[in-house]
Amino acid sequence: MTEKDIKQLVLDFIRKQKLAVISTVGNKGIPESAVLEFGETEKLELVFDTFTTSRKYKNLQTNKNVSFVIGWD
Repeated sequence: MTEKDIKQLVLDFIRKQKLAVISTVGNKGIPESAVLEFGETEKLELVFDTFTTSRKYKNLQTNKNVSFVIGWD
């Protein structure tokens, strides 16, 4: 299987999913997670929106460490 084939398999899987869990790190170093809707690009970039008042937004402003879990069926 080529790298292109693997990339397509991953993209196909991601496109079937509607929800994901994002985990960020709060100001006290404690992980915080939230379920959200997301999209993707052909380059396997993940896209989501959020309010500037949300915990995840505030956390990402001070700590770029994040995990993003897609699919739990």
